[in-house]
Amino acid sequence: MTVRTFTIQNNGEQCSDSDSVQHAIVPARLSAPRTYTCTGVTQQTDGLHFTACGEDGNVVVPLQKGA
Repeated sequence: MTVRTFTIQNNGEQCSDSDSVQHAIVPARLSAPRTYTCTGVTQQTDGLHFTACGEDGNVVVPLQKGA
């Protein structure tokens, strides 16, 4: 299981976005979070695209069906 928590913070004239990632193999507990700063986020037709998020690279959060 992978849990991602994305945070967007207003830093005055610019915003910064980060991705905190935790992993687990059920029933084990989640690992300590690893947090990466992303270089940007865009909304596209298939979901949110976070770019250059550390070791994970580009991350796509797909739209929920029927939302």
